[in-house]
Order: sequence, then C-alpha cells, then structure tokens
Amino acid sequence: MRGDRVGRVTVRYWPQEKRDREAEVDSEFSAEREYTAVAELEALTSSTEYAYRIQTDGCEPGPEYSFTTLPPEGRPGRIRFVAAGDINGGNVPGFDDIAEVDPDFVLMVGDNVYADGFGMNLDVYRERYLKVWQGSQFRALFANVAAFATWDDHELVDNYWDGKNDAVYDFASKLYDDYQGSRNPDPLAPGQRYYAFHAADIGFFVLDTRTHRSPNTEPDSADKSMLGDAQKAALLAWLANDQSRAHVVLSSVLMSPFTTTGNDSWAAFATERDEILEAIAVARPENLFVVSGDQHWSAVIRLDHESAVPYTVYEFQATPLAFAERGAPDTTSDAVLALDNNHRVFGVFDVDTLANPPQLHYSVCVVGTACDPQQEPYPSMRDGTITVPYSVHFEGTADGFRLLNE
Repeated sequence: MRGDRVGRVTVRYWPQEKRDREAEVDSEFSAEREYTAVAELEALTSSTEYAYRIQTDGCEPGPEYSFTTLPPEGRPGRIRFVAAGDINGGNVPGFDDIAEVDPDFVLMVGDNVYADGFGMNLDVYRERYLKVWQGSQFRALFANVAAFATWDDHELVDNYWDGKNDAVYDFASKLYDDYQGSRNPDPLAPGQRYYAFHAADIGFFVLDTRTHRSPNTEPDSADKSMLGDAQKAALLAWLANDQSRAHVVLSSVLMSPFTTTGNDSWAAFATERDEILEAIAVARPENLFVVSGDQHWSAVIRLDHESAVPYTVYEFQATPLAFAERGAPDTTSDAVLALDNNHRVFGVFDVDTLANPPQLHYSVCVVGTACDPQQEPYPSMRDGTITVPYSVHFEGTADGFRLLNE
C-alpha cells in the first residue's frame, strides 16, 4: 500500500569551504509524483563546487554530498561528459566506473530502465524504475553528478511507435517525467519531451524519437517521420541559429544505416534522416556530432551524405552499460571507424573549446576495466571487434570534426 502521504523536503547547500553562505530551498513530495521532488537551487556560481544535504520532515539530515556547476554558458570551456544507456536491474555495475572518470554530467541515452516485458501496468513499471533508482551505485553516482536524459522504447514498449494513442503511454510517460524528465531542462514546447541546453559553449539538442514517430513498418517517404513536424522544425531552427562552438544531437536510436534493430532505427526513416543531414550541411553549425544508443554494441561511424556543401558528421554509440550485448553488423565499410560487440561499455567525451580549433577526444570504456580517457590506444579492428578500451581524437574544421589519429 503506497498511501497518500504528502511531505516536504529541505535542501541546504553552500559553496564548498564557505558554510557561512548556506542557503536552503523547500519542495513537496507525494504519492502523486512517485514521492519524487524537484528543488531549484538559486544564485549558483559557474565552475564552483557546492556541498549539500537533504532533510525530509521528521527525519535527521542526510549525508553530505557535493556537485560542481558547469562553466559559464556561452563561454569557451573544457567539458567531460559520459553517454550511457541500456540499463537493466538493481545495483548496476558500471555506475561506479562512470564515477571513476569524473564527468561533468551524464547523458542517459535511452532504455535507462527496462520497464516493459514484465506486465503492462503502472505498478510493474514503477517496480522496474525503483529497482534501478534504488541501486547503491546509481544513488552514489547521481548524488554528485548531474544527468540529462531521454527515453527510448523500453521505457514504453519494445519498438514503440504508437505515440499518445496507446494506453501505456499515459502511465509510462508520467513515470518517465517523475523519475527522469524531472532532471531535464524545460522542453522546447509545452507538454513535449525534446529540449536543448548548453554546457559552456557546447549546444545540445535532445530528441524524443518515440512520441511522434510514424509506424515503423510504414514504407519510407517524405511523409514518414520519426520526429513529427513541430520537433523537426525546432531542430532545424536550432541548427541554423545556435552559435556554440560545438554541437551535439542526442538521438536514442542509431542514425547510421549499419543497424541491428531493423526498421526501429533511422534506417527505416532514411528520407527524414537525409533531410536532417542536408540541413546540417547547409546550416553548417560549428563542429556537430551525434550521440546515440539502443544498439547494445559500440561504434564510431561517419554519417556519409551526398551534398553540394559537404559537411562531416560522426556518430558515437556506446551501449549497453548493463544489459546483454548484441551482435554488431557485419560490415567492411570505411565509414565504420570502430566496432565492438563483446563488452558492456560507456562513452567518454572530452570537448575543449578553449583550444583553437576545438578538440574532441572520444573514449570507449569497458565496465569493470580500468579506463584512462584520452590515453587509451586508437582502436584496432580484429575479426569484427576491436581492442578496448580505446580513444579517437578529432579536430574542429569549417566542415565538421576531422579525425586525427587514423
């Protein structure tokens, strides 16, 4: 019995080593919001470490945690972020490994909980969320490190495309909002789940690839869409207008045609994908790359697209963090720089826009294996897999990032 208790939680926070500047903010929790609460901390200073404690009414204050704010928005900086997804189970190995590389934040790229497959009702989905969210490694990491999330099909239903017409969407989207979406910036349109944000002068656009998609099995055409008209218009406007020195598009599903999920990926939405790649080539946002998930194998892939104004886009896919590995596609294409299907992994991105030109180091780290981002060797292809961990290095140009360490 969950009951209907309503309570208040107080967050006390202060700059590390400056307890005399302590501030506090209250928030409310209740069963209606899964006993989750959002407290907005005010007047934070950029690039500053803060300590904080949380106290629920009637209880002793909790332990002290800390977090560090990002560099000033729009200003050059050095950012390290991790991309991870495909997460199933309780005390998930991998979150401790992410903590070891000390990221500024984590992009949760989708399938961050396998809620489906155990019964299509609210209580079962809630139980699956709690199993992950109550894990000690999960709690230890995200007590100190920020997260930005998107969802994919397993927060809903396997290969989901029914949008808001499906009965499961109501309770699954509410759980997503309470547990995951509550961490995110405001959406770009009321009631939606796509959003944009900045870390220093890196612009991020986070797609919702589930709510608005046409049926996966529908023949590809100019009318078939993964994003829907409003979201696609918002993305194209962002491509044309965001002035950051580097740009990231987060898609929960793979853009590359080298997919193992058939028509659930962008391969079945090729017309719209090519429209987006052409818009990137025309708008020429500085140094854009794509981060994706869902595949249960890791890869670095060049998204080849014929255009009168060529622009190189690379896609980085590093999953699963904590689920079964899946066989990677069999390909000898030179568009695939690295490919691995034998390990549980996460991706580490080091983006330096203080450098001129901007630099990108990308490292794939293996769960349970020591990883030194930027210092790992360049990937060596061996029978369809690679040596891991590995790193690749890119440099910004007027035509997108250029691979350096071939």
